[in-house]
This record gives sequence, C-alpha cells and structure tokens, in this order.
Amino acid sequence: MTPGAQGLFPSHYDGLAGGLLSLPVNATAAERVAALAKLQDEQGHIAEAVVDHSGVKLVQHNCAVHDVARGMPVACAAELELFRDPLGPGIVR
Repeated sequence: MTPGAQGLFPSHYDGLAGGLLSLPVNATAAERVAALAKLQDEQGHIAEAVVDHSGVKLVQHNCAVHDVARGMPVACAAELELFRDPLGPGIVR
C-alpha cells in the first residue's frame, strides 16, 4: 500500500504494539494467549482463547485481511511473526 493510501485506512498498530509489549512474560501459554485474545478483541477481531486437547488456540472471527491473505499468505505469516515474540517460538498457524 502506498503511503498516500495508508492514510485512507484506519490502523491500530500503535495500540497493538503496546498491547503486545505488555503481555505477561512469566504467565503460562494459556494466560498469554488469553491476554492476546483480549487485546485482539478490543481491536475488533472478535477473538477468543480456546483450550482443547490439542493445546491453546487464538481464534479470531473477524479477520480484516482475509480476502487479501487468501491470495497473499505473507499477510498471515507477518501476523504470526508478530505474535511469536510475546507468545514464544512454538507458535504455529
């Protein structure tokens, strides 16, 4: 996206970055995912943390880049990298 076009689309990168930095580092994986889900929910992603037999999952029901990501998986890869820092290297998509 060009810098001129960027101004046409609202973003919450500053809030997301601050929120990711404030995730509890000494917490369990489930607690960190729950904190990230709350942060993402506040950003409009309708997110929740789900714990089941396979582990802890961040489920986002409202993906702003879904249509773009279907053709350009790099969008999802970038989000995954963003989440790996506060959640840990074992995070997979």
